[in-house]
Amino acid sequence: MKYTNRGEIVVEQRKLVNKLTKKGYPIVRIRQNQRNKYKTEYLFKSTPELREELMNIARAEVEELKKKMFA
Repeated sequence: MKYTNRGEIVVEQRKLVNKLTKKGYPIVRIRQNQRNKYKTEYLFKSTPELREELMNIARAEVEELKKKMFA
């Protein structure tokens, strides 16, 4: 995940984009990846709530991975 100088969070993973939009976080802009023209970047306005949601999603994915690895 990257940040822009406009205060936006750049997300490339469609799975994550879908989760965020379903939770009500609007996409501010969509642009083509500069290094790989086949990828799309989705930009969200950086807010404390969005950053907290991203941390919660990351924690849940880590816990799920731990369960799979150590089950």
